[in-house]
Amino acid sequence: MKQIIACEIFRPFFDKIKQQLPYAYTITYVTIASHNHPSLLHDKLQSLCDEAYDADEIILLYGICGNAIEGLCARTCDMYVPRVHDCFALLCDDNCAEDLQVKNACWRCLSNMDGNDQNKEYASYIESYGKEMADYVMHMLYHEQTLLYVTFHTQKDNENIANLKETHKVEVIEGTLDKLKNILLPKDGQGLLHVRKGNKICCLYDMVEVMKEKSI
Repeated sequence: MKQIIACEIFRPFFDKIKQQLPYAYTITYVTIASHNHPSLLHDKLQSLCDEAYDADEIILLYGICGNAIEGLCARTCDMYVPRVHDCFALLCDDNCAEDLQVKNACWRCLSNMDGNDQNKEYASYIESYGKEMADYVMHMLYHEQTLLYVTFHTQKDNENIANLKETHKVEVIEGTLDKLKNILLPKDGQGLLHVRKGNKICCLYDMVEVMKEKSI
């Protein structure tokens, strides 16, 4: 059985392909907000990996993500990790992912809207001042910030984009599930780091290898 440990951002996308998985698995999601505290996220991920006693391998759906996976150890079984800097890179093609990484852009997608700090801020302004004034305040605060939105052309995507455009410049980019499928279905090694039992992840931060396996 495989243990999949994933950022909750992947939940709606994993649901689209889970019926195609040819193996038994369990999946554990970690909240998106955990990214705000990389050291705590690291400890959480290590704990989940250490608890995977019944798994023959772990698939970790995370990028470097603020250095949260640096030094994660594969103590109970082999672990596979995508060679990406951030989670968004698994939802768009390589050229787009590299471009966004270089720009250090802010991005959103179907599952990266709820609970967002700016959404809460906007809601509080509406409650205090009304929508018209809230739109004005948000525009003044964030009008120079461009958000990248990864779309899969669902109705909810369209609604999210329309809402974001009220307060931000929005650049829409095409989403793809190809990378998730390559990781979860054939797992052919392309773009994956194989961390053998007893070894750990060492982040390199470049745009090619990204990370490597290192002995503990």
